[in-house]
Amino acid sequence: MIDVLYIWNRLADYGQKYMSGTDKVDAFNSKLAEVQAEVYNDLSPYYETNIKVRDILRPWAKKLTGTATSGVITATVASYEFDRVISIGITIAGAFFGANEITEEELVEVARIPQRRPDSAKKQVYYLTSGTNIITLAPLEALAYTAYVLVMPKEAKIAFTLTSTDDEDVMTYNSAGSTDLEWNKNAQNIIIYKMLEKYGISNRELWLTEYAKLGIVLENQTKA
Repeated sequence: MIDVLYIWNRLADYGQKYMSGTDKVDAFNSKLAEVQAEVYNDLSPYYETNIKVRDILRPWAKKLTGTATSGVITATVASYEFDRVISIGITIAGAFFGANEITEEELVEVARIPQRRPDSAKKQVYYLTSGTNIITLAPLEALAYTAYVLVMPKEAKIAFTLTSTDDEDVMTYNSAGSTDLEWNKNAQNIIIYKMLEKYGISNRELWLTEYAKLGIVLENQTKA
């Protein structure tokens, strides 16, 4: 976890003049939501191939188990927004094996090939995704599954209690109304540098360097 107050204080240290105004708390929370989404979207494509990224994104890798209803899995994780499937395994008569991801077009093709067509008895099970949390197995059977999925980070936010005196308005940190970031500390610098950029403080090289430490070079890294 990363303390949201720590992020706030670091931003205040680096760019206090950019955080002025009565709407600075709402602006901070809005920018934090943007940064969380950006960093997650930058890193998630590397989850399966990069162990450092996998460690950072581990809070959002969730395990689901159950029995598919007529071959349909509804991947629901309470309080989270579903992103995508990592992998799916099937258990039949105590034997566990992996299901293979397939597209609709590919499924039509394999159905024409006896050796590859969906057949749970032969441990040939496929799954299709649709961009939603609905996953369809082929064959369309009541199969026991273990699914690993990625979900999106929860909203993080900071809250303050405003107390007015004769001389000034005093903001006191409200821990009960605040929500810390679920990210582990390995992502802390990336988030801070990206937040600074949202406030107009140029530091592109800093967060690109943090990505490079993870072994990631973004496709648009050399642009602007």
